Amino acid sequence: MANRQRRSPGEVSRFSGNALISTDLPAYAVDTGQASRVLADAAGSLSGTLSKLADKARQREAIQDAEPYVQRQATGYLEARALDRESIVKGNSSYRDAIASIESRGSGDYSAVGPKNDKMGRALGRYQIMETNIGPWSKAALGREVSVQEFMSSPDIQDAVFDHKFGGYVKQFGLEGAAQAWFAGPGGVGKTNRTDALGADVGSYGKKFISALGQAPSAEAQAKANTYQAPVLSVEPLALRRDGTVYSEAFDNAVMSGWAWRMQAGLSNDLFNAQQQFQDDPTGFADAANKIHETYLKDIDDPQMREVFDKSFSQRTEAYRQSVFAQYEAKLRRQQEADFATGLEAQQRDIERQAQVLGASPKGDELIKQQVTAAQAAIDGAIHAGTLTPAQGEKAKIEIAMTAARGRIQGVFDALPTPEQKEQYSLGLLSDWKDSKGPLADLPYATVKAMSDTLRRDALEQKNKAQAQNKVEAAKIGSLIDDDIASVSATGKGLDPSTSNLTPDRVQAYLGEDGLRKWQEKRDYAGRVFDATNGMNTQSAADIAARISGMQPTPGTPGFAEDLEVFTAAQKQASAVIKERAADPALSVQKAFPDVQAAADAADPQDPSSMQSLVSARLQAQQALGVSDFEQAPLTADEARALARPISAQADPSLASKAMMATVEQIQQTYGSYADQVVAQMIASQGVSKEMAGLGAGYFRRLSKGQAFSASDKRQGQVISEVDAADASGAPIATDAFPIPNYKQRQALISQPEKAGEFDEKFGSGSAQRILGRTEPAWVE
Repeated sequence: MANRQRRSPGEVSRFSGNALISTDLPAYAVDTGQASRVLADAAGSLSGTLSKLADKARQREAIQDAEPYVQRQATGYLEARALDRESIVKGNSSYRDAIASIESRGSGDYSAVGPKNDKMGRALGRYQIMETNIGPWSKAALGREVSVQEFMSSPDIQDAVFDHKFGGYVKQFGLEGAAQAWFAGPGGVGKTNRTDALGADVGSYGKKFISALGQAPSAEAQAKANTYQAPVLSVEPLALRRDGTVYSEAFDNAVMSGWAWRMQAGLSNDLFNAQQQFQDDPTGFADAANKIHETYLKDIDDPQMREVFDKSFSQRTEAYRQSVFAQYEAKLRRQQEADFATGLEAQQRDIERQAQVLGASPKGDELIKQQVTAAQAAIDGAIHAGTLTPAQGEKAKIEIAMTAARGRIQGVFDALPTPEQKEQYSLGLLSDWKDSKGPLADLPYATVKAMSDTLRRDALEQKNKAQAQNKVEAAKIGSLIDDDIASVSATGKGLDPSTSNLTPDRVQAYLGEDGLRKWQEKRDYAGRVFDATNGMNTQSAADIAARISGMQPTPGTPGFAEDLEVFTAAQKQASAVIKERAADPALSVQKAFPDVQAAADAADPQDPSSMQSLVSARLQAQQALGVSDFEQAPLTADEARALARPISAQADPSLASKAMMATVEQIQQTYGSYADQVVAQMIASQGVSKEMAGLGAGYFRRLSKGQAFSASDKRQGQVISEVDAADASGAPIATDAFPIPNYKQRQALISQPEKAGEFDEKFGSGSAQRILGRTEPAWVE
């Protein structure tokens, strides 16, 4: 039976010692009272033993009854966790394969070795993790650092490191963001246009990853991956008996034991996940812990169990809470340190700017000292508050002092006007340091020496640049001086200083005292030449000769050398005026008289009246200058050649004859009463043959009489042949003393024979007789 037991020898001995009932029955007969007492005691003892045995039996029964409930609770929890782990493993496997398909598939997989980066080493393994990341990432994932060799030899290690790192990216950035972070680091997430050395960009990498997964993740899935998930527990309540029986106590103990096991495992896991999610966020962790507490507490109706759970939960939560709070404090400290560093850096820049702006101000040192003192006081406050350590504070104070000193030195250096002064100042810094003077007195020698050398080299560079610039400016000023002298010589006025920037101060600055003196001397000389020649082009030849004669200097008088130079320049100018007037009288008067130039500007070949007004103004001006009738010209030389060009350009005499008819007719229409003089000048211009000149004169005579061109005129033009310019015996010979008269001049003599003497003075003795005594027409010459 269930309750039958075999008695042991020890139990027999115990009963024998008490009443000898097993070996000495007669004893009962001797003393029945004693025997009854012994039996009563034995019965009582046996009753207690049997009661305990019964209790244990009931306990076993209660445990057996509770076992299905416990098993259901544990199985539900384990299944939930198993499913959770399965989903993680499946997710990690998909992530692995997707990344590997981009990084290493077909090129070695777990043994793949990528190109070497100068800073980060080689890309290694299935997921192409950079060599410098293997140590810290393996420690974070495995709790220890692994070597490159161990990493490359173990696919499991590669998978574990990838799962840990990439899983963190998924929680932080979502799936596509995690891929971008894997490719470009957390700082590259969202910067889709960033590329690597091979041209791959962040955005394309993320899309390739999603494509490799098979489909884009849902918003719900990404949210689940990125947010804390409250634990999911069995909805079956914790059913305790609590009726005071042995059975109930055993049942309750069994249920509570199973629940406690389940609660401890789940609670530890859930609190750890919450701590990982809210590592430096006390408020977020507290909210998550409260959710966990409420979730577990729903299973507990028993007040004692709730009390036990609260106590256990508080103990377990405290360690995580302190960790979160410690990291939060560390975060605040880092932020405080960063804010202080930013503020200190801004203050340093401000001090440096102020120091430079103050330059050589006498109050500069005192003002900067006040700023430095205030900054160092702020540093002391940071040390007292614990933001900085004493060592960090001392270093910051030194940096502030050095910044101020450098700013003051640089400010004074920049304020000096010349590179030479700056060079001397930089050399004097070491002397001041040795004498404990100036803002650098408290700085190390090496620091002062470095600053002195830097400033000295800056000064030398500025000096070299200034010298090069001076050479350029000196060349520019030299060119301006030439223009100024030429302007004074021509107009009596130099360049306008306001527009040319040619001033005595500037000339002296770039050319020195000697350059300034030479410029002024040349300017004075140019002014004297202008005074000596001004207005010559409006004087007659006789007046010019008288003017030059009156300027001739007297040897032995003060300033003779310069006077002689002015006289020589005036002679040259007079000669140039006379020569231009003889070569092109119309052009010379046009330059000399503004009203003639105005008539030229207003002249229009399509307006005969304006052309005749121009010729009239020119001839009047020439007569006013004493130009003889033989030399006067209605046209400029260029205008005469332009009129003759249609004729002289024709190689065929018959065509040239036609061109002559057309030209003469055009002249007659355009120049009216001045047409004879215009035709004469045109015929005398270069390029018109003697035969064609005679033909043109005949044409003009007919037109001037109002007669049309006859058939004989036209036949004469058609039969003109090329002949020699003149017979050798009859052709006049030009000499250096006298020129040869042209057609116009010969015609003027023929029409005014009384001027034969004047003609001989110009063209040589006997010239008039040779023209007037000939029987052939004058145009033949």
